[in-house]
Amino acid sequence: MGAGIGGGDGGEGSGNGTNITISGGTVTAIGGDYAAGIGGGGGYQNTYGGCTGGTGSVTITGGIVDASSPTNVYWEGYEGAPIGNGGNATATATVNKTTGIIFENGVGTVCGAVTLAGSYTVPAGYSLHIPAGASLSGSGTLSGGETFTTDLSEDMISVPEDLYYDGTDRTAELQNDLSAELNKGIEICGQTFTVSGWTLAVAKAADSDLTYTATYTNNNDNTNTFTKTITLQKSGTDLTSEGKVQTYKGDTPVYLGNRYHPPFLRQMRN
Repeated sequence: MGAGIGGGDGGEGSGNGTNITISGGTVTAIGGDYAAGIGGGGGYQNTYGGCTGGTGSVTITGGIVDASSPTNVYWEGYEGAPIGNGGNATATATVNKTTGIIFENGVGTVCGAVTLAGSYTVPAGYSLHIPAGASLSGSGTLSGGETFTTDLSEDMISVPEDLYYDGTDRTAELQNDLSAELNKGIEICGQTFTVSGWTLAVAKAADSDLTYTATYTNNNDNTNTFTKTITLQKSGTDLTSEGKVQTYKGDTPVYLGNRYHPPFLRQMRN
């Protein structure tokens, strides 16, 4: 009933996994019955008293960690933690997960800013989530797994820069296009991470026909929002404040009322 990495069977007085540090590489740790994958050794309770699980300390500052502990044990409720305590512990392990990709019983989390250099195959059925404040980048690739999700940050979102003003309100069009883009997910390290838990609202600026604001709001925390500005390029025709027709090529005015003819009209007349 020893931990995969850490303490032995708590019944033998060796249950604490003391000062375990993982700073890189790929680590797989599977605990024994009632024991942690990484951390304290096993402990259980029965009619004869049983034994006390271990605690200790675990610090992870890098690498990819896959820790698991048996969940199907005879004494229900005395399972060990994937990382931390053994079962039936009387104290609490100290666990610090600052940086790395960490899976606990198949549920993965990106902690801190992780740069993936190599390739890694996520075991079948596993999930991986990038929470707010964490990031995953680099030239490495992820494959396998089952569910990949991410919280949203401003740097993940790009807005169109090549839309031209056509004299109409583009709010509904932008709402649909940006929503569809968001629902497609975000490509990170060769894997598509889906986004959930956010709403999007697009609004046109009150003082400009060219400017729109896209506001992204976290459904679980309405104070967690950010905005993106979309500026249309001017093209086609527009009315000036004097009621004259102004023609644009891109952002450059080429014709105003009857003051002069656009180049293409001069060519036609010649």
